[in-house]
Amino acid sequence: MIKRLTAIVALLLPAVILGTWLLSEQLPVWTAPQQWWISPADAPAACAAVGTLTAYRAARVNDTVPVTPAEALNRAEKALQWQYQLTAPPERFSDPLLVRGTFDGEPRTAWLITAALDVGGSLVYLDATTGDPLAIVAAVTPNTACPFDLRGTLVDMARSRSFQLFAGYLGVLVVGAVALQIIRVVRKRQAA
Repeated sequence: MIKRLTAIVALLLPAVILGTWLLSEQLPVWTAPQQWWISPADAPAACAAVGTLTAYRAARVNDTVPVTPAEALNRAEKALQWQYQLTAPPERFSDPLLVRGTFDGEPRTAWLITAALDVGGSLVYLDATTGDPLAIVAAVTPNTACPFDLRGTLVDMARSRSFQLFAGYLGVLVVGAVALQIIRVVRKRQAA
């Protein structure tokens, strides 16, 4: 019994190690910022926002902050008017998205708001504690749709060394288990 248990653990340990390696490689890819984080679905400059979220190493958070979403929209409107010397505020904004990222070399909680401008789009990051602008980024192409490339991501995963070793090892275990069962059945028939 102990020998059998030791053998099972010895066979499964490499699978656990390879699976952990695969997970550590793939988790950042699957949890990276996505376009659907920005709402509504037709929010201006959503693709550019996804790119900046990655650049600022930002992730969504659900904290309680002094600056409310309504106040963040108001401050973003004023910041954009000042930055682009607009006579009227932009007509379309995204809903404020609360994120935590690295701005000016230090981690901060910020509101991300996108806006449609005549010349494209723009993104505003506002400090969620003070309401001060942290970054205003111009989006040359205000794409609202940048779908996640599921097929490309799966192909990249299948080509990764960690996936190939993990799948290969599991394949060897399955083939070995099937071969062992066939040998047992054949021995039983011969003994009978």
